[in-house]
Parts: sequence; C-alpha cells; structure tokens
Amino acid sequence: MTTEEMKSTLEGREEEQLEVDLQSSNNSKDNYLIILAKFSYGSRIKNYGFLNIVVDFEVQALTKVILLLGSNKDIWDINLNHNLFRGEIDELNDDSNYRADDFKSKLKESLDIQNLIELATLEQTEELNGLVKENIEDIIQEQINLKMTTTYINQEELNNIYPELKVVEEVDLNDVELDEESSNTSKEKLNLDIELKCTPVISAVKGKKIDDLDLGDEIFVKITDQREVSNSIADLLGDNQKELTGKIVEVNFNQELDRYNVLVQFKPNIYGNLVVEPELKIKANKVIENGLNTKDNNQEIKFDKDLIIISAIVLTIIILLSVIIGVSF
Repeated sequence: MTTEEMKSTLEGREEEQLEVDLQSSNNSKDNYLIILAKFSYGSRIKNYGFLNIVVDFEVQALTKVILLLGSNKDIWDINLNHNLFRGEIDELNDDSNYRADDFKSKLKESLDIQNLIELATLEQTEELNGLVKENIEDIIQEQINLKMTTTYINQEELNNIYPELKVVEEVDLNDVELDEESSNTSKEKLNLDIELKCTPVISAVKGKKIDDLDLGDEIFVKITDQREVSNSIADLLGDNQKELTGKIVEVNFNQELDRYNVLVQFKPNIYGNLVVEPELKIKANKVIENGLNTKDNNQEIKFDKDLIIISAIVLTIIILLSVIIGVSF
C-alpha cells in the first residue's frame, strides 16, 4: 500500500469515527428537564405536595407530570433526587386523587412551557423557581414553602427513570383491532391490550343498579389508574375524564366479597375494570336510562289501566245490587 493510499484510508476511518461520535452525541443529548419540587402550605392544618415535571425541549411540551397532595408529612420527606424519588412515592398512597387530578389539569393549562424552557436554558434558577412557585400558588390560592431541584437528562436516562413512557410510544390505538365475536366472552378471550382501573359514577336518583343493566349497556365511569400510560390514553378517550362512558362487556359476581367485577369497553382493546357494590346506583347513558324509564312507565300505565277496569267492575256490581235491592222493596 502506498503512502497516499494509507493516508486516504486513515482519512476515511477518521470520517467514519467522526460520524459515530456525532451520532453518539446526538443520542446522549440532554433534551429533557426534570423538575422535582415539594411544597407545604396552610397555617392551622399543614398540607404537603410533591411535584415531578418532565419537559421535552425538542417538542416544547410536558412529557410527564406526577403529583401527590395530602396531609401526610412523608410527602415532605421525599428525596429530591431523580434517581431516588420514584421508589419513595410508590410507597405513598395519595388519598386525594380528585384534588390531585384537578391540580394537574390546571397546571398543564397555566404553566408557560416556553418561558420555563427559556429560563432553564439560560440557567436562571431563581426565576425558574419563582415561575413554578407562582403557578402552584395560583392554583391552590395560598402562599407555599417551596423546595425545588432541576436536572437535565438524555433519552436513555429518561427510559431508565420512567420506563412507562416507552409503553406510551409503543401503543398505537389505530393498529389495535378486536374481533366482535369475542366482545362478550370471558376476560381471557378479550385480547386485552390496555386495561384501566376505574370507579363508577354514582347517581342516587336516576342511577341504575348493576342488576338492572345488561351486557351492551353503557355506564359512566371515572378513570382512577395512576400509571402515566393511563393518563395518556385517558386524554385520547375524551375531554371530560371525570365522566367517560363505557359499554358493559362482562359482569362477574364475587360471592365471598358480595360485589361485582365489571369490565367495560371504551374503544377496541381499551377497557376499564371496576368493582361495583350490589346496592350502588350507577349513572347510565341517557339512552339506556330513557329505555329503562320507558319500561317503568309502561308498567305504570298497565297498572293504571288495571285499576280503572277493577274500579269499573266494582262500580257495576254496586249499581246492580242497588237496582236489585230497590226492586225487592
């Protein structure tokens, strides 16, 4: 090999290595910002909150929001370390899911993502803390004591800390199909790809007991599943996550616990699993309610007709008796 050929070969290898280094650099680029914050508020009764926000710089959007709210002081003791906090929050039970869901919705609507990214890029930590603090105070309408940390991570680190986010990327609802013939079979044959934990929406006046509903009827439920993939899918199901309609596809009675396990279908291969007490009145779809009410009304009409007929017979008997008695005298 001549000197020029060796030189050309070395230059080619250097270019290849440069491409590998650039590719490696792109893969390890810290495109995500993790914000960990804990706060306390309240004078007489102390309340605590923990907030975890993941911001994607490229798409300029919130990738994930985790929130805990409550009076449990253990929330305040959560470690603000992105490698440690997940294990700690998994041990805590959030006893105020409704408030937490409401808080998260308002935060997503009010938080200025572009301003947040700009402050983070310029490393203006104090201003960034102030922005998050201001948003939290606007939502809870109280001043808070805030402790906050920020960390930049790459895609690989994101997958390690939040493995559930990989599930969201892999779920394509358009590619999921369900054989209609299997919709009323047992749970094992439903080919469940996504199953969400739910609770029924109660309607004490117009609601229907589970015994009064049939397979195919629709009921209102609320998604209570705390997994991030569930939040993402819930966003796809409708604007009002407090009341989603699901079609009943399976009902099983647990004699030992004296309650029903109900499976509802939202969309092909998206299901909700809930537990229903026998005496609980569930809010049903208006169409279903109207159908059931029509049945009740028909029964009332039939009862009224029977009453009229009986009254007419009794009145006829009385008139005949009066005539007979009058003739006798």
